[in-house]
Amino acid sequence: MLLRIAAALLLLTIPFYVHGSLITSDRYQQIDAEKDIEILKSIISRNPDDLINIKRLIDLTYTLEKFDQTEKYCAMYLSAKKNSEIAYLKIIAAASSGKFSSASEQIGTFIDEYKRELSSRDISLLLYKQSLYKKSSFTRGYPSGAKLTSWGTDSQISWYIPVNNIFSLYNPSGSNRKLFNHGSDSAGEALNFPDFLSGLSVESVNFISLSSDGREILAGSGDNKSSKIYTRAYIPEKRKWSSWDSPAELNPGRLNHSPNFIDDNTVIFSSSDGADFDLYISERDSSGRWSRAYKPANINTPLDEISAWVHPDGKTLYFSTNGREGMGGFDIYGARLLKKDNLYEASDIKNIESVNTFRNEKFPLFVSPSGTEAFFNFREGNKFSIYSSTAFYKPEPVFFYNAGITDDLNGNPVSGAAAEFRTSDSADLIKRPVYSDGFTGAILRRNRKYTLTVTAEGYEPVSKTLSFTGGSADKNLLSEKIRLKKKPEKQRVTGYTTLITSLKLIDCEESISLPTKETLEQRIGVQPDGINYGRNISSYTVCGDIRCAIPDGKTVKADFVVFGTLRKTKQTAMKTLGDKGEDQYLARRVSETVYILELNLIDTASERILLTFKRTTVNPDSLKNLAVEFAKKTEKFYTQGNR
Repeated sequence: MLLRIAAALLLLTIPFYVHGSLITSDRYQQIDAEKDIEILKSIISRNPDDLINIKRLIDLTYTLEKFDQTEKYCAMYLSAKKNSEIAYLKIIAAASSGKFSSASEQIGTFIDEYKRELSSRDISLLLYKQSLYKKSSFTRGYPSGAKLTSWGTDSQISWYIPVNNIFSLYNPSGSNRKLFNHGSDSAGEALNFPDFLSGLSVESVNFISLSSDGREILAGSGDNKSSKIYTRAYIPEKRKWSSWDSPAELNPGRLNHSPNFIDDNTVIFSSSDGADFDLYISERDSSGRWSRAYKPANINTPLDEISAWVHPDGKTLYFSTNGREGMGGFDIYGARLLKKDNLYEASDIKNIESVNTFRNEKFPLFVSPSGTEAFFNFREGNKFSIYSSTAFYKPEPVFFYNAGITDDLNGNPVSGAAAEFRTSDSADLIKRPVYSDGFTGAILRRNRKYTLTVTAEGYEPVSKTLSFTGGSADKNLLSEKIRLKKKPEKQRVTGYTTLITSLKLIDCEESISLPTKETLEQRIGVQPDGINYGRNISSYTVCGDIRCAIPDGKTVKADFVVFGTLRKTKQTAMKTLGDKGEDQYLARRVSETVYILELNLIDTASERILLTFKRTTVNPDSLKNLAVEFAKKTEKFYTQGNR
């Protein structure tokens, strides 16, 4: 019973659905409600037993947050007829107007009087509320540490994009929504509609969150019957955004809203399947699959947690709940998110008293990237306005960095590049991809120095120092272009001749050495482009040391000589009997055959050994692989300047 009443009260004013609940087809406005209240009061004064109209008066006064009057008419109704829903609403009205002591006493009476209608869970929730009311502090009707913005009268914020300082402002009386750029203490209508919302009506979006580089988006959309979280990503190869997707893991309940990126692969959101709203987290693995959502530790209560918003620092969470001691009903809280044993939890949870009142703060708190100013919706009855505050739970100040990585000569995007941001103390290391269109982006801490290093195959690396104060609080983005210079190509010199002698065999069969020699003949002198610009001479003369290699090379006028030995021998060693059970602790001495391959590359003219290579294996079939490894190591000696 209690859960049904609580859900009905929550849906009446929850911010995610507030637009639908306040605006009807006949444009029912607050002024109309005020007139109806006066008419109903007149009717009731003449007929105090008219319970139908008393109930209407209760609903209207509660909706307009005239809680004292709600409590009064609940008492009038209850004096004529017992009703558990009206009695419960009387408790909520008392608490919402700051009468915590009265609300606490009423809960005890309520449980005694309606025990037969209550489930064990209902009673537990009521006792939990009673304990909160006993702890709750004084209350007030207006935020003590905030002020009304010059641009937020008769409006409310639906969502906020920090990197661009873009707000979606909704006007309840006019039933329209527009995008505004905020700067200093003013807001002007945004000239350009964000590309990431293409194909989606602004009116249908209730919440937005962008990844750190802005290349992926989370959106919440729905009504008070069903709501979902959607995702989409930018496809640089096609220069367009993907279609919208709704992963089941991000939609565990019937009502899912307020999705936020904690990092590019972690999302926190609020969800309910009819009982209460809780905060959930889902993480994405390397294959792109989202994990089953779990509840982070230390944050959820037996009541509701809604309107989550994560600051771009990825650590500071703001949310609304009616499950903690506060100033009445829903209050806004701040918390730190941290990962422990591979799961997220919340710590340092604090009531943001400067923005909270008895009026139920069910809306998100949006905070600027600089961490200097917060914005939130304030509701007084059916009247909405936007307040700002500088006294709140502070995040770590950040800024956004974007760069276009291009080829210095032709200006084309450099594919396969990577960007690394590192602070001087290496405490903060961020690795970011560079997309096929040359774009890279990251969220960095303000007032810290970073070294940005951009690397790409075939290009000289670029390193530069980044620091950002941002000047005014509304300047959050540092954007620039970085040009990479190609590395000078080393010239291939044709005409090199290499003599490849037969290996000197020591206790080894010739049949085992032949595949190794054939591999050397095929791979020596071959460059990374797959071409051998010289020629190889194969010798059947056995040569195992430099004394024969030099004269043999000079005889055939070779620039290089490859020579070496292949030895077959027995080795003994201690080995465990197995990998499991007692076998892993027992050992015995074993004997096995091993092959020792030693190869050398000599410069005939200087009579200098350029490379010595020695490897041991128990598998004769792997000797060919060792020959390939040696050939790769010789590549640099076949380029001009390395000989």
